[in-house]
Amino acid sequence: MKKITATILSALAFTVFCSSGTALSCARTFSASAEENTVKAELVTPTSYEQYLALNAPDSVAATEGYLAIADGHTLYVFDRADNVYRRYEHAAPIQKVEFDGSGNLYFVSELELYKFTPENLKNGEAATSLPVTCKGLFAVEGDVLCYYTSLNALKFYSLSTGAPLHEVSLQTPLQSESPLAFGKDGLYCVTESETLANGYTVYAINLQTYGLTQVTNVGEKLRSLTVANNLLCFVTQSGDFFSYNVTDLSGKNDISKVTPITHEETGYTS
Repeated sequence: MKKITATILSALAFTVFCSSGTALSCARTFSASAEENTVKAELVTPTSYEQYLALNAPDSVAATEGYLAIADGHTLYVFDRADNVYRRYEHAAPIQKVEFDGSGNLYFVSELELYKFTPENLKNGEAATSLPVTCKGLFAVEGDVLCYYTSLNALKFYSLSTGAPLHEVSLQTPLQSESPLAFGKDGLYCVTESETLANGYTVYAINLQTYGLTQVTNVGEKLRSLTVANNLLCFVTQSGDFFSYNVTDLSGKNDISKVTPITHEETGYTS
């Protein structure tokens, strides 16, 4: 459990780290340069990180067992753990969000367009495929299902295999601006403005069979990152704190401040 939590903390902290405008700090963390399209990886310190890169404006990160992807302005770096190399892809416009699905396909958003790389595309240096959806910038992928939004009042679900819309969920209160989206065993998790907590936000779970909404809890400040794994709800707040909670412990609790977190770390990264 400690290893899982640490991995989630590292990924979520990186997301806040990169979205807070501290490109200089990120560049210090990633020290080796990537001057060619294929760069051999070397561990510069005895840690578990695969490689360090000089980054200019990192915005998003995603990882699987086989790959690590980092969006840096117009550039997408993908570390291939099997080949032990970073590969670099240039895009015409800035890349805003990256995410893998369970099959190793990589998705990213640029100027409201959603693109897809297959593992074969990544290895062969081939171009990404544009998908026929308009995405506001934040999305989530689980199996065959893509969830995204084009306004703050509705979430859209789309089948990646058939290319057909599945459902649209209307929300009573607007999504939090730049709301993180995350799939868990109970469905899709999203964050909206709270109806009951002044200046607060509500975390909802959307059932993927009925598309009904279930309130998970209320939080007192904006969430920068959100993930759900192994019955843990994990997030980083706008002030830079990392929390993880047992989803079961949150059941029926309207105020998260009354629930003891499993983990609470002050990351020091603020937005």
